[in-house]
Amino acid sequence: MVGHRTRVRLIGDILSGTRDGASVSRLTKQSSASHYRVVSMVQTLVNRGLVEPVDDQGGRMYRISARGRDFLQEYNIFRSSSEKFGIPI
Repeated sequence: MVGHRTRVRLIGDILSGTRDGASVSRLTKQSSASHYRVVSMVQTLVNRGLVEPVDDQGGRMYRISARGRDFLQEYNIFRSSSEKFGIPI
């Protein structure tokens, strides 16, 4: 049985998906989360300075910021460590 993804894990997935820039639609497909949840999470990440909106040919794209890259690096270290102890996040 597949469990629900935690908020922290979804944040990691979204930040990973915005490395090269991505639209909300692309992030929704990549993360397999609802459109509403992704829109809400992206807005939170923009407000926290982890993701930056970028206008691209008339569409709205999002790209990870330097602060977001720092967070993602620390998140990946924590996730790896916690999984070694049998505590998935």
